[in-house]
Amino acid sequence: MDKIYNPIRFSHLMSYAGIGSIIIGAKSKTFVLKDTSYWDDESMQELPYVTRVTKALKLGDIKLKMPPVATLKNKNEIDGKSLPAILFPKYCSCKKCGLLHYKPWSKDDKNLICKCGGILEQVAWCAISDDGSLDDVPWHFIAHYGSYNECKMRLDESYLKIDKDGFGKQVVHCLKCGATHTFANFSAFKLSKKQPWLKSQDDFLPSIPSKNQRVVEINSLSVCIPQSQNALVIPPESRIKKADLVDKLYNNSLALQRLQNAKSSFGQESILKELTNKYFCSINDIKNALEKIKQGYPFYGKQITISTLKQDEYKAFLTPISDVSDDEDFVTKHNSKEFKSIKTNDSFLDSIVKVVDNLVAVKRLREIQVFEGFYRHSAENKEALVSPNLKGDDAWLPAIELFGEGIFFSLDEGIIKKWENDKEVLKRAQIFKERFMHSNVHLQNEDSLILDARFLLLHTLAHLLIKELEALAGYQAASLKEHIYSSSSMCGILIYTAVADVAGSLGGILQNAEPREFLALMGSAFRHANWCSMDPVCINMDASGPNGLNMAACHACALLPEPSCECANLLLDRSFLSGNEKMPNFLDFVNKVK
Repeated sequence: MDKIYNPIRFSHLMSYAGIGSIIIGAKSKTFVLKDTSYWDDESMQELPYVTRVTKALKLGDIKLKMPPVATLKNKNEIDGKSLPAILFPKYCSCKKCGLLHYKPWSKDDKNLICKCGGILEQVAWCAISDDGSLDDVPWHFIAHYGSYNECKMRLDESYLKIDKDGFGKQVVHCLKCGATHTFANFSAFKLSKKQPWLKSQDDFLPSIPSKNQRVVEINSLSVCIPQSQNALVIPPESRIKKADLVDKLYNNSLALQRLQNAKSSFGQESILKELTNKYFCSINDIKNALEKIKQGYPFYGKQITISTLKQDEYKAFLTPISDVSDDEDFVTKHNSKEFKSIKTNDSFLDSIVKVVDNLVAVKRLREIQVFEGFYRHSAENKEALVSPNLKGDDAWLPAIELFGEGIFFSLDEGIIKKWENDKEVLKRAQIFKERFMHSNVHLQNEDSLILDARFLLLHTLAHLLIKELEALAGYQAASLKEHIYSSSSMCGILIYTAVADVAGSLGGILQNAEPREFLALMGSAFRHANWCSMDPVCINMDASGPNGLNMAACHACALLPEPSCECANLLLDRSFLSGNEKMPNFLDFVNKVK
């Protein structure tokens, strides 16, 4: 069969179309991307200025590399490097008669036609296990499960077919001996193959049942649960002078490694002389630069963890930066003073001016997304995370960099503390907390998530603002994202767009970060919080979404395309803004605070 090339966006490669995912490609073919041990890492570019991210993820010397880029020249040729994948599932079924064929594309008949004349398509089911395994459904084993017929499996014959029984349930039926069995959620088997692209002698041998495995549809969310980490590049890394000698040496990992491995002082001196010729400087200049790197440039021993990533970002947004140069990756403009000076004759708008503490236009930002691996079946067991490299011998992880713009603002801490201590507010927030604790929902940021009234307010407000920006800034909602900064010391929102392009912005968001435009934007968001076209049904909902983790929130008011949301469109409730029969309206509460 001819090679099939399928384009994948960088952002999708870090999520649902990444390693281990079942991807729908060209000509409706489905395939699985192989792990990074099969990638051509020599063609991949290393990402610079990501020490903060690697320190937080405790990656040590592991580098972050961008996936390769290729251009499709014609039907079967590309210019550049592609990522390896295999067709999966390997079984096809006939649309006309339901007969199963194993790897029909490996035969001479490339048109994939059944002997009855029907068209063959890859089956829509696969087998997964909570240890991260993925394999073809053991159709022969399931069809004969519980049967005493001694029917031998033959991959070169088509004798199994997918059908429905008298109750409408899907079954796999053996035409040889007549054995039949349902297969949906079937679990009485053990996968013998770790991943579809790995070779195994026991691929098709049935074995003893195991605990958490089952047959599922290939589009089930449990097939692949990707795990990635996002972080912004902020000072000091964003402020590194890229033409400086220290920075040049800092990013010359080969030279640093050669110096470290030099067995004699003579060997070191030889390497130093090479560097002086390369960078047109003296040996003393090189030695001084190396000393700064040895001391921990650019962080100089600062401890960085996952829990401090957002805290550092929050501080960076609140800190004005002077003498910003064009090559920096974090450029902000503080509009707080101008915003706080706005006077209106409208108590509704005045309350917004009162509660917004800081307003920052983020003129340029750089976001790093690191693919850490994936789960299958459930993300509950953290030890079951499957690494991007199954051999475990790579010194790098796949990652991408995105550039964009955004709006950051924080709310007045004093007002928020008084509001979140309201009895009815606390009671409603506790409902969310208890439901989340007893749910089977696992979010990527749940380790650092503090689920309280403050978070629920910020999260719902962020969704309403994104809906407003969709109409005002010229971006689709799916291209806008949120970062919620919520803890006992943080109360802010970043709404931004970021794309894999150094330009990365259209300017529409920045226009709405100007004081009066932002006030109008917030006013519109709060007005829509007070009324939804689905009211009174929406505002009176006690539970919606998986495990009831939304309340007063629906597609008409607060739900967004999932790429926009940090929390999978969960933990939303307009009542924290609009109030209800028991809780106060948020802005009315703000007006009463002295």
